[in-house]
Amino acid sequence: MPLYLRNLTLVEEQLIAPCKAFGFIAKLVGSSPVHYRHCKGHMIVVPQNVQPLFKILPSRDLRLSETIKVMWVGKSRPSDEELRPTLQVRRDVVLNALLGLKRDNNLFRDVEVDHELLNS
Repeated sequence: MPLYLRNLTLVEEQLIAPCKAFGFIAKLVGSSPVHYRHCKGHMIVVPQNVQPLFKILPSRDLRLSETIKVMWVGKSRPSDEELRPTLQVRRDVVLNALLGLKRDNNLFRDVEVDHELLNS
């Protein structure tokens, strides 16, 4: 796996994806970000004609609030600091991933990077 795709957060993966997943399940365990483990669940991905979806990335049509939901079980709500390693968006990481994919992956060669959206 190329270095620029390693350690992407869940949200960053959604921003560079050429098609959109309907959902994602992650079980976060531990009392600090260092001890978190992901336990991914089963997903069904419906085949899509991706050509019209990934001409411009990140897509302005992607509504992360509709795709990603955070639920917790337990007596206390996780702090923002505890959730940050999973839910943060690092603009420079997203940009580097998109530029690397454009350079190294034929499916991304014609993708336009929306710098205006990344900088907003």
